[in-house]
Amino acid sequence: MNEVIIARPMEKRKKPEEVTCSVIIPCRNERGNIEQAVLRTPDLGNQTELIFVEGNSSDGTLEECKRVKSAYPQVEVIIMTGHGSESDEEEARRLGAYAYLQKPVDINDLMETIRNAGEARRKAD
Repeated sequence: MNEVIIARPMEKRKKPEEVTCSVIIPCRNERGNIEQAVLRTPDLGNQTELIFVEGNSSDGTLEECKRVKSAYPQVEVIIMTGHGSESDEEEARRLGAYAYLQKPVDINDLMETIRNAGEARRKAD
C-alpha cells in the first residue's frame, strides 16, 4: 500500500448507536479467505465496512470478490484502484459496485463515499 491513514481518538465519544467501524483487509492472493472474512466479521457498531485492498493478485482474488458480492447482495462494494480503465469501471458497476474510485483518492471523498454507501444500504433494508 502506498497510502497511510492515522486514526486518532475523538475528543467527544459518540453514542453507541452512532458508532461505525471500517475494517481494512489486505487481500493480495487471498482468494480462499474473502468469503470467510465477510461471514466471520461481526457487526461492529451501527455500520461495519469491510474494505478489501486487492493489488494485482494472480490467484483469482478479484474474481472471488466479485463472486462474493453476487452471493451477498447486502454487501456494498467500493473499488479503489490505481490501474483501472473506463471498461473496468463499467464492469464493476455492472456487477453491482457502489462506487469506483481512482487513486489517489482524497480521504474526505473516500469517507463520504463510505458514509453514502452505508446510508444507501440502510435505506434498502
